[in-house]
Amino acid sequence: MTSAATEGFWALADQAAVSLGMFACNILLARVLSAQEYGIYGILLGVMLALNTIHAALVSYPLALTAAGIDRASFRHSTGAALSVNLLLGLPFGGALLAAAALLGRPRLALWCFVALLLWQGQETLRRSLMAQMRHREAVLGDAVSYLGQAAVIWMAAARGGIRLETVFGVMAATSALAMALAA
Repeated sequence: MTSAATEGFWALADQAAVSLGMFACNILLARVLSAQEYGIYGILLGVMLALNTIHAALVSYPLALTAAGIDRASFRHSTGAALSVNLLLGLPFGGALLAAAALLGRPRLALWCFVALLLWQGQETLRRSLMAQMRHREAVLGDAVSYLGQAAVIWMAAARGGIRLETVFGVMAATSALAMALAA
């Protein structure tokens, strides 16, 4: 197999892990949460996805442009700077999540969503930096742990007798943190 074919395989494997994990997680939650709880989850996840779009425009996309083809020291510096921007964005993003959770009558969920979002964006930053350097193979394990791991843990928690939204966002945070550790 050629290098391009091998790299293409790993890029597809990585995207498969992300897509399958998100799909499985959402199907599981739709089946185990009440309609009201799933609706709250859906709205908060939608807010998180909207914030991830802003994050992509301000952090991930510029990082992908700067990290491609640079030396290792510059790569580390660019990735570290991008992670710092993540933290700076945390304050307005946390405010948006607090407002959304409060409007839904669940302000206590805001902290869980905020931690999950910060770690998810940190993981995404590291993932995108690896992809910019065509290191998809290195990104696969972290993404599998994060996305497939979320689905697996949620499935196990649901099988034990139910699941709460705090648990869902806590699992998102924990698997993203583990994926960040693997990618770092």
